[in-house]
Amino acid sequence: MIRLTISLWALLALGSAATVAAQNPVPLDTGIAPWVPAPGQPGRASQKLLGDKRNPGLFIERVKFPKGFRAPSHTHTIDGYVTIISGEFTVGFGTVVDSSQVIRVKAGGYIVLPAGVPHYEWFDEDTIEQVTGVGPFATTIVNPGERPAAARDSTPRRATKPPERR
Repeated sequence: MIRLTISLWALLALGSAATVAAQNPVPLDTGIAPWVPAPGQPGRASQKLLGDKRNPGLFIERVKFPKGFRAPSHTHTIDGYVTIISGEFTVGFGTVVDSSQVIRVKAGGYIVLPAGVPHYEWFDEDTIEQVTGVGPFATTIVNPGERPAAARDSTPRRATKPPERR
């Protein structure tokens, strides 16, 4: 009987919340939400869709990474629920990068990055991921001397002769 009463109250509460949400939908046009560049990380930018990851509560954020971006081994304070919107995300777990032990997540794929678990990542193409979590969220680089590496210009260079002196 107690279980039935709790279930009925839960259904009533959910029904009330669903009614309020249905009466007051708030769509977000991600095409006009601003992309904010990440300081010191050229080509990386984020777009807040809901909440603020630095504060307590639910947040949803999209993060844009340029082709060639690499993040050294790091941890997060919370579980991160990551959906790849476009591109491809390569992640490995541990404190030392081992390219033979990575997981590739393609557009439409999903991965959970557990709180406190060291991982490293890179992007072989321009990628947008959507991160959902319950803040506050923070990142700690495992080896403080390492920093995320921006995309590198991989254009082949021709060897040239130095100019002749006269």
